[in-house]
Amino acid sequence: MVEAMLADRLKPLGGIRVRSAGMLSDGLPADAAAVRAMSRFSLDIASHRSRKVTVDDLESADLVVALDRDCLRTAVVLAPDAWPRAFTLKELARRGRACGLRPETQPLPAWAGAPRQNALGPARQSH
Repeated sequence: MVEAMLADRLKPLGGIRVRSAGMLSDGLPADAAAVRAMSRFSLDIASHRSRKVTVDDLESADLVVALDRDCLRTAVVLAPDAWPRAFTLKELARRGRACGLRPETQPLPAWAGAPRQNALGPARQSH
């Protein structure tokens, strides 16, 4: 659901790829209730199938958004280098408000890492 909503919201910006992956099984269909809920927003997720996250997914992502702390912790254990770019959705929203909008000249990875760097300071960035 989040993948579909985020991709739809980011579509006007062009060139931003949103991919969903989780910690459970591959190939499971979207829940029927989720399909109905998303149809109210004119988003069709009926063909969506779950995909288990890989280390490569995490290492190559400009931004990793987890829906809860347990998933975030698992992601960072799998790919420690993703830490500066990994947030829960709630944390990213809160810190994004603190950092403000990304300037057009600032690369997305630099902006995405800024909230954690600003909040934690240089001494803890490597964790």
